[in-house]
Amino acid sequence: MRVKSRITNTGSEFLHIFVGQGMLKIIGLRMPFGMGQSGLIGEVALPDPVHPDDT
Repeated sequence: MRVKSRITNTGSEFLHIFVGQGMLKIIGLRMPFGMGQSGLIGEVALPDPVHPDDT
C-alpha cells in the first residue's frame, strides 16, 4: 500500500489498483520507484485491455 502513495505523484495510483499488487511488484523490480514508473505501468496495464496501437 505504500507503493500507491509513491506513484500517486505520477498519476499511476489508479493504475496500481487496477493491475493489482502482482503487476506492481514486477514493475517495481524492473523499474526504480519514483522514476518514470507511470510510463511502464501505463504501457503494461493499458495494452492488456485495449491496444489501439495494434489496430
